[in-house]
Amino acid sequence: MKILISISAVIVVVLASYSLITDNHGIQPYTNLLLVVLFILLGVDQSRENRKGWAVVFFIVAVFELFVSIISF
Repeated sequence: MKILISISAVIVVVLASYSLITDNHGIQPYTNLLLVVLFILLGVDQSRENRKGWAVVFFIVAVFELFVSIISF
């Protein structure tokens, strides 16, 4: 699980950096979708470690980010 979280975090950072450096904001919705995946993975990881409070926060943030991502398409 930690490897998936690390890989998705690196991909999100690379895409966001590329978007900022090249001033190409066309990939921002995809970055947001990958951010949703990252927050869901973090929520599942926290849930497995019996940190239910943080898991709920991560799932709420994932739902909000999914809403923002759908609107921005």
